[in-house]
Amino acid sequence: ALGENFSAEACVLQLVENGSLAEAKASHGHSSAMELAGDPLVDKAIETLKIQGSANVSADADLSGLESYQNAGVQAHLVLPIAFRDRLRAVASLQWTQPNSVQEKEVEWIHRCAQQIALALTCADLA
Repeated sequence: ALGENFSAEACVLQLVENGSLAEAKASHGHSSAMELAGDPLVDKAIETLKIQGSANVSADADLSGLESYQNAGVQAHLVLPIAFRDRLRAVASLQWTQPNSVQEKEVEWIHRCAQQIALALTCADLA
């Protein structure tokens, strides 16, 4: 639902264990979703527990030359850390094949969704 609400071509949810991406992940949308391992935005989101993104990858000097973006055709990328009580549970990646400008109100809504995902993951661990 997260990817659909923001017309993202791909949405990837990948678990994080001990500060690193785990193997377990789920994806929705475009079959050639970009892999998250080694992505600078994902690494920074894991490190800082803050949303990271690029609205126009081709204009971003740090991302435009990366093979992973070129191969998947990703032109905009938003990475959300999924944390509950400062414990990182997962990261969610929204990927677009065209530059995309997410509005501040939308980022707030996305952040609320991320909090709900974190709560659900935490409850699943307790069950």
